[in-house]
Amino acid sequence: MKKNNIIFFTFILFTFINIHASDKSTNDAMIKRQHETLEDLYVNPYPKENGMWMYESFATSAYYLGKYTEKADKYIQSIYTDYYSKTKSSFMANSFHWHAYILERIYWLFSSQGVLYPNRMDKKTEDIILSMLWDWTSKHCTKEIANPNEAAWIWGSENHHLQAWVSFWGATQILKGHPQYKNNKYSDGNTPEKLWKEFNEYFKAYFRNRAQHGLMVEIAAPTYAKYSLNTIYNIADFAEDKILKELASNFLNVYWAEWAIEQINGVRGGSRHRCYPGRASIEQSGAEEFAWYHFGIGRVENGKHPGNISILTTFWRPDKIVSDLVCKNDKGNYSYISRNYGLKANENKTYYLEDKNPVYKFNITEGGLLRYTWITPSFVMGMTMENALTENDWNAVSSQNRWNGIIFSDNYTQRIFTQPEKPEKGSVYNAEWGVQNKGVMILQRLKDSNAKGQAIWIDRSFPLSYHKNWIFTESSNSYVALKIIDSKYHKIKAENYGNGLANKGFWLKLENEYSPIIIEAVEKKNFKDFSEFKKYIIRNVVKIKNQSVEYRSNHYDTSLKLYYNYSRLPEIDGKTIDLTPKKLMDSPYLNSIWGSGIITISNGIDKKDFNFNY
Repeated sequence: MKKNNIIFFTFILFTFINIHASDKSTNDAMIKRQHETLEDLYVNPYPKENGMWMYESFATSAYYLGKYTEKADKYIQSIYTDYYSKTKSSFMANSFHWHAYILERIYWLFSSQGVLYPNRMDKKTEDIILSMLWDWTSKHCTKEIANPNEAAWIWGSENHHLQAWVSFWGATQILKGHPQYKNNKYSDGNTPEKLWKEFNEYFKAYFRNRAQHGLMVEIAAPTYAKYSLNTIYNIADFAEDKILKELASNFLNVYWAEWAIEQINGVRGGSRHRCYPGRASIEQSGAEEFAWYHFGIGRVENGKHPGNISILTTFWRPDKIVSDLVCKNDKGNYSYISRNYGLKANENKTYYLEDKNPVYKFNITEGGLLRYTWITPSFVMGMTMENALTENDWNAVSSQNRWNGIIFSDNYTQRIFTQPEKPEKGSVYNAEWGVQNKGVMILQRLKDSNAKGQAIWIDRSFPLSYHKNWIFTESSNSYVALKIIDSKYHKIKAENYGNGLANKGFWLKLENEYSPIIIEAVEKKNFKDFSEFKKYIIRNVVKIKNQSVEYRSNHYDTSLKLYYNYSRLPEIDGKTIDLTPKKLMDSPYLNSIWGSGIITISNGIDKKDFNFNY
C-alpha cells in the first residue's frame, strides 16, 4: 500500500474515533475532501509568496503527509526569524493573533505532544513555537481580559477578538503542562495553568451568552465567517476541559443548523453584516467552503486559503440531526426570525492592549436587531430589521456594510439587493432600514449615516420589463417585482457605480437616494405565466399617505407599512413590529427562547436540545 494511502486511512480511523456524532460514510467523505486539498496544498502552496500564511499552510500539509518535514520545520522557524522576532514588541506586529491559533493547531497535531502524527515536527521548531507563544501572551495575557462577566465585550471585531482570545486560551493550555513554562508568571502573577482555567470559564460564559442573546455579530459575513469559525474548531477539537469542549461543539452545531435553514445549493441567504461591496456582495457566501468540506454541497473557491486550515484538519463532525437537516431536500416554505446583537451598551471599557483597537460592549437586554428570512426552494429573501436610530447608537462592527436582498436557486451569483455607493475610504455604516414579511419587503436609506446614494443590483441574467411604474424580472424559478416610490432611476453599468463587477450585472441608481423601494418575490409555480404575475402585482394596493408608504400583497396576504420620515417603527398587518420577541430563534427547524441558553434543532422528524447552561 502506498504511503499516502496509509496516511489517509490512519486519518480516517483517528477522526472516526473522535467525531462527535455522525455516520461513517459522511465522515469518510469529509476526510477524503480534506485529504485531497491537503495534498494539493503540498504540491501548490498557497499563497505563493513567502510569508507567515504560506509557511503555515505548507507546514500543515507537509507534516500531515509526512513529506519534506525538514522544509516545514524551516518554514515555521522562519516565522520567528523573518517576522515575529523583528517586531515582537507590538501586539499587532504582523497581526500575530491571525497566526497564533494556527501555530497552536499545528503544535497540537504534529509536535512531540501531537494527537495525530506526533514528532513530525522537530524539537527546535517545537521550542520556537513555544517561545513565541510565551513571549506574545506574557505581554498581553492577564486574568482581567478573561473575566467571564465581560463575555459580551469584543475587541476590534468579532473575528479579531476570537482569533486573539482563542490564541490566548490555546497558549495557556499548551504552556501549563510544559516543564519549561508551567511555573512562569504572567504580569499579573498568574501561572499558565491558572490563566488557562480563567480562559476556560471565560469561553464557557462566551458560548452561553451567545446562545442566550444572539449567535453572531458578523452575521453571514463572506469575508470574516471563516476566521471566526477557524478558532472555534480549535476549542472543539483540543479543549481539555470537557464542558468547554461540549459547549464549543454545541455552538458549531447551532451555527451549521442556522446555515442549513438559510442556504440554497450551499449559498447562504438572508441578511448579512460586514458584507463589503464588490465580490463579497455579488459572488461570495459566508463559510461556504467549510460547508463543502462538511456536507459536500456548494462550491469551493479556494480551499487552500489559510482561513481553512482548521476545517482541513478538524476531527469535529456535525451532529447527525444537523447533517440530516442540511441534506433534507424539501424543507418547504418558511420564515426564520432571530434576534442579534447590535446596540451599544452604555458603558466604556478599554482592554489593556497597546494596539488601541476599539472594544465593543453590546446591549444584551435588547440586542436591537431582528433578522427576518423567508426561505423557499427557489429563492431566499432576507432583511435585518431595526429602529431608525443614529449611527452612534450602534456598535460599528454591527452596523458596517449590512446587506439586504434575495439570492436565487439558479446560480450562486444570481442576486438582487440594495446598496449605497462605495466610499473612497472606509465603509458604510447604518445605511438603511425596512420591513419584511414572507416574500415582500420595503427598504429605505437612512439619513443618519455616512452612506451616499442608493441603488438596486440586478444580476445580468435577469431581463427587465416595465409596466405602470413597476419593474419586473424573472429567474428560471421565480418572478420579482420592484417599485421605486418617489424617485426616477437610471440603469448604469456595474463598474460605473463603484460597487459592481464588470459583466456580472447592472445597477438601477435612484435620483432620490431616500426613496422607499418595494420588492416582492414569488415562486413561478404559483402563477400561470409572467403576464399573470404582472397583472396580480399591478392590482396590489400602494398607499402613500402621511409620510408613510403601505403595500398590500394579495399573494402573501400581508400589508407592510414604512414611515419614511423615520417617525415610527414599521408595521406588519397593522401591528408595529416587535424587535424584542420572546424567541431568540423562531422557525420550523431552529427554536430558542431569549435568555434560555437552550436551542432546539429539528430535522423535520426528530428534535434535539443543545444546552449551553452548565
